[in-house]
Amino acid sequence: MVSEPLPQPKRLIEVAFPLREVSQASLAELHPSRRPHIRFLHWWRARRPLAACRAAIFEALVADPDDEHCPPAFRTLVEELVPSDYDSYDREGPHPALRRRLLGFVADLCKWENSNNQRLLEIARRLVLEANGGTPPRVLDPFAGGGSIPLEALRLGCEAHASELNPVAVLILKCTVEYPQKYGRPDSRPVPDYIHEMDRRDADAKGQQRLTDGDGSWAAAYRRSPLATDVRYWGQWMLERAREELAPYYPPDPDGRVPMAYLWTRTVKCANPACGADMPLMRQYWLARKHRKKVALKPDVDQTSKSVRFIVVEGEATDDTFGKRTVERGNTTCLVCNGLTSARHVRGEADEGRMNSKMTSVVLDTKGGKTYRPADPNDREVFEGAVEEMQAKASSFDGDYPLVPDEPARGTFASNAQGGMYGFYTFGRYFNDRQALALTTLVRLAREARAKMLDRGLDPERAKAVGTYLGLAADRLADYNCTLARWGNDDEGITNAYSRQGLAMVWDFAEANPLGSRAGSFGWSLTLTQESIVAAAQTGNASARVKDSDAMTLPQDSSSMSSFRNM
Repeated sequence: MVSEPLPQPKRLIEVAFPLREVSQASLAELHPSRRPHIRFLHWWRARRPLAACRAAIFEALVADPDDEHCPPAFRTLVEELVPSDYDSYDREGPHPALRRRLLGFVADLCKWENSNNQRLLEIARRLVLEANGGTPPRVLDPFAGGGSIPLEALRLGCEAHASELNPVAVLILKCTVEYPQKYGRPDSRPVPDYIHEMDRRDADAKGQQRLTDGDGSWAAAYRRSPLATDVRYWGQWMLERAREELAPYYPPDPDGRVPMAYLWTRTVKCANPACGADMPLMRQYWLARKHRKKVALKPDVDQTSKSVRFIVVEGEATDDTFGKRTVERGNTTCLVCNGLTSARHVRGEADEGRMNSKMTSVVLDTKGGKTYRPADPNDREVFEGAVEEMQAKASSFDGDYPLVPDEPARGTFASNAQGGMYGFYTFGRYFNDRQALALTTLVRLAREARAKMLDRGLDPERAKAVGTYLGLAADRLADYNCTLARWGNDDEGITNAYSRQGLAMVWDFAEANPLGSRAGSFGWSLTLTQESIVAAAQTGNASARVKDSDAMTLPQDSSSMSSFRNM
């Protein structure tokens, strides 16, 4: 005689969910101050909020304590572990007392500031373990994308499995839920000699008699996060060599001020046969538009030479430029003859390769804030030097692939192939020559750094992990240092190309200085990468099992998993 299976209690997510609190936590998570965060590791358009994933996974894995079939042991554990302070949650609602307490706990658990609250996480892990027979549940996300679901599964003590068909997503997953937990745990590896050498070098630079091993030392940082410190060390190795090669193309001003960005506008020939001037395609003239700081570009037209240069105006003088633009939906007003050139003509010029660009101004990074000056002949001469260097490197490159990517870029503007409208037929055409020179140099140095690691005796798999992060740090610059990045006059910073879903055409763009310290520089990118590693490593001692496969090929028997699809 076959006995009837015991009735299963409903999971908490089946009866109630603190939607308002989780939504608020998910929104707050997007604030720029919420660092370190895995979203700064690499851009992924379908990334799920960590707060929502944490709450949903927890509620899907624990029973409703007020369900009639809930095991008494689980109900008792909720009463013992979950503080009674949460009883005040939703007192006017329809939920019984114990369920209300657990919902209040979930609302607190999902908050950003509690992401690594070990007291709350230990309660959550014990409840998940008890609700699943004392065995860590297996959680599978077959469309893992940016890794939010497997990361939060690890945080809750689960055995996480993640699969993806997109190779970019697989790379992000390895850097989010595999490498940090495997190589980034505190004191998981002895401090190597090259890290001690950095402390000796710093001590010599400061004229110290002896080495210090305090919180600010390289050795102490390595003990806290070996993987992040390895990335920092080899990233600095790359940056030092990049400066040696690229410094001539990003020189400081004679007064010592360092350019943070170079601002450009695209140009096409005026359609008026009697004019034929190079028309600047300006979206707006503002450089800084704040309550206490107003700076703008002002066009200075020379009718004799039929040319336009730009001067920088500040304060009340900016009133003359307020709201002006030369291009509207592709239709462009010529500043020389005031004639209107149609968007069709602009697209035709771009399609034939006759759309050019003109440097308008330079942003300087100073202790007192950002200052601006017009572009001068020396700026253009330096840029031309970078063009010649890039062309020489491209012609002498003997790799199995082009130095600058030449894959077709059709459809990269949103979903309607606008890239083809403006001549962006390959991915390499989204970068000017100086940007391409900087990016290809950093990519080459990342490969050289990995070879150096192996020469130093670093484990090949560990060297692969460090090299992957260095590649991602360089890759982030392609988002911030391309001809689709623009200058934000509200925050006085560079807005990346992927600031929204899909790519938008940018008429006047910003070129970052990769050797600086602000957004768009390699040093800034390295910092974000290190922070992301530290954040991911804090989720637990175990790493997820990442697989490059489609959702039809599961890594385990699907009946043994809690599967999260399309969350």
